[in-house]
Amino acid sequence: MKRKKILTVIVLLLISAALAFALFVPVIHRDKIEISYSMQTILQQINDAGKLAKWYKPFGDESYQNINIDAAHHKVFSKDEFVEIVKANSFAVELNAGNSDRQEKIVFEVILDSLSQFKSFVTLAYQTTLFHRLSGLNKIETRAEQSLVNLKGYIEDKKRLYGYDIKNIPVTDTSFLYTKKIVRRNEIQQGTKEIFDTLLQVAKEKKAEYNGVRIFHSEALNKDEQELFAAVGVSHRIETNYGDKIHYSMMPYNGNLLSAEYEGPFGNVDKVYNALEQYKDDHKMSSMAIPFQKFLTDGYGFADTQIVKLRVCYPVY
Repeated sequence: MKRKKILTVIVLLLISAALAFALFVPVIHRDKIEISYSMQTILQQINDAGKLAKWYKPFGDESYQNINIDAAHHKVFSKDEFVEIVKANSFAVELNAGNSDRQEKIVFEVILDSLSQFKSFVTLAYQTTLFHRLSGLNKIETRAEQSLVNLKGYIEDKKRLYGYDIKNIPVTDTSFLYTKKIVRRNEIQQGTKEIFDTLLQVAKEKKAEYNGVRIFHSEALNKDEQELFAAVGVSHRIETNYGDKIHYSMMPYNGNLLSAEYEGPFGNVDKVYNALEQYKDDHKMSSMAIPFQKFLTDGYGFADTQIVKLRVCYPVY
């Protein structure tokens, strides 16, 4: 009987030891998620402190405030928590995440789907224990798992990722009178007014019937000069010749345009152009013509501080 009790105790001790080992031995935990974007785009959102702050929890929460970004040291932090980029390569980014009490290594691995260049698999990996997993007490690990889900939501939401609700729309305005002009950088507003005045006058003289559409683009030639491109929509075709300052031109009907609505100071519209350019590159599109802005606000020749409504477009294929 005594011997049987000893065997029972030994078995119980072995079971307890095995359970303790299972609960507390470090293991690598992995979570995997599919994101409908290219591998390169996803890695850009992980390997940049400013972009990391937009989706990594708790910093990516709309209600979270007092966020600090140290771009030089690749770190996002607040009074209580931080996440920093430690190292990165062509398929993974290693982060340190934590608080004043402790920190952990968090790794995001990105692998391109072999069947699509616009679909990738993102794996979150960190070292933990079964006890931590079952107890749910490790806030750092919980934040990392929530952030993986948040990364998918952030990247697949065009407005959150690019700052604007970018759409792919067909060309509907097709017939224009078009001209361009080079001006000094301090003459952009006046130069814009002059070329639109000229276009509208010619449309009237030629009975081309101006239809209210005004499109515009400005491009720096050097530090002193800017080239202005302007066009007004017309309903009737007119004959223009090579060498004329004003030309009749047509956009291909039902061609593709990347488009984003903008309302704000006229001088900040370049932010929309940059967003469309990034979207174009991320989706492997090619430029068909120069981008332009369509005025939705009445008038033209706006000052940089004037609040306007625009539709910024980029012809692509």
